Amino acid sequence: MNCPTSISAHWTVTINGTVKESDHVFAKYESWDFIKWNNREKLHMHMLLKVKFEPEMLKSVDDRISQTFSFLINETFKDFAFNVEKQTITVHKNFIAAASPVFAAMLEPHTKESLEGKVEIKDFDYVTVKAAVDWMYLRYLNDNSSIRTLLNLCKFVDKYDLAGAAKIFDKVREKLNLSILLDVLKFSKINSLDKLYDRCVEFFGKEFEHNAKYMKNFDSLELQFLQDVIKKRYRS
Repeated sequence: MNCPTSISAHWTVTINGTVKESDHVFAKYESWDFIKWNNREKLHMHMLLKVKFEPEMLKSVDDRISQTFSFLINETFKDFAFNVEKQTITVHKNFIAAASPVFAAMLEPHTKESLEGKVEIKDFDYVTVKAAVDWMYLRYLNDNSSIRTLLNLCKFVDKYDLAGAAKIFDKVREKLNLSILLDVLKFSKINSLDKLYDRCVEFFGKEFEHNAKYMKNFDSLELQFLQDVIKKRYRS
């Protein structure tokens, strides 16, 4: 999260009675080396991170969300349209250009879409495009979205290279189960969505023995998929 003010961090680590402390002021978006321990020791750490938000930090986040939401619902200054399934979704050129290099190129002054102020989208339904617009403005994803909508959204963000796409693929990963795995794998293959395929590999490999035992249509899985699962589960 980007904040207008610096963040002071203090943490304490205790391992087998040894206590170490450290402080750092984060003045920008950055990483910071953790406390050094004996390099010969391989430590497995269980960590609890508590983040204290000051009122002005929360206000900054709330203001930004409410502002972009106002842009989304206010039609006054919208200057571009997605035409999909005989319906129109109006947007701001600057918002979609910032969210997608594909849209940015589409909106160059000399292009047909830029001159006409619209683009016809024929390979996605209205629900998917509306969800994509909500994502571009708000980084919002409806938790109740159907798996079909999420899959189509994965295809959309891949085609238009939307910012933050990984979170959408992760949402599909959260909803994955054995009953829909084959359908998701088929969708990933047809649409060449490697990131979606990787989430399927991760899902099946996490509880490989259980999944292999209880998946009813296990024999329908492709050999290459099982090889990828085993490689990730036992070799990575």
